[in-house]
Amino acid sequence: MKIGVINSNTGNVENVKKSLKYLGYIPIMVEEKKQLFNLSHLIIPGVGSFPKMMEFFEKKAIGEILKDYSNYNLKILGICLGMHIFFEDSEETHKTKGLNLIKGNVKKISPSNSHKTTRHIPNLGYHRIHKKFSERKNKLFDKFNLENFYFSHSYKALNYEKKAEIFEIDYFNESILALIIKNQNLVGCQFHPELSGEIGLDFIDTFIKWNN
Repeated sequence: MKIGVINSNTGNVENVKKSLKYLGYIPIMVEEKKQLFNLSHLIIPGVGSFPKMMEFFEKKAIGEILKDYSNYNLKILGICLGMHIFFEDSEETHKTKGLNLIKGNVKKISPSNSHKTTRHIPNLGYHRIHKKFSERKNKLFDKFNLENFYFSHSYKALNYEKKAEIFEIDYFNESILALIIKNQNLVGCQFHPELSGEIGLDFIDTFIKWNN
């Protein structure tokens, strides 16, 4: 088992590294395309800019490998921004194409809705996630249903496909994607497990021990 962590200088790398080491794993810091080929798992940390992350992926030719992740039997966990790049595009800063691993788009959280509900942006703090949809037989991640995780974000996924395992939060009368598990290899979470205490460590450990 070899676990890589994308080191693009835009993500919350240090806390992810600390979490993995606490769990007894030795992370490999990934900065080049060739480092991906021998990995069993890859974590893409959150925090940063969508355009800068995609620029890094294109410059290092990492994106083209990730688009073909299933053929490499590589399990990928995207955290916050790391999840956002799974989608088709994002409007952060300017419209930028993502990896298109999951159908959907990323847009800024709306400050209010038809009920004149005022939302705080960014969304900071703990929220309880709840399961919405699932077409998967594997229920490994069900144990995190109704658990509280730490969120820190201004953008959210929209128009995402329902042919996956979906968990959401309710943020002032707005549903926000919290967790998506697609196929046998891809996990994206809007929350930060590396900042969510014991339950977050359990989440990371579950991802690493995930055996379809």
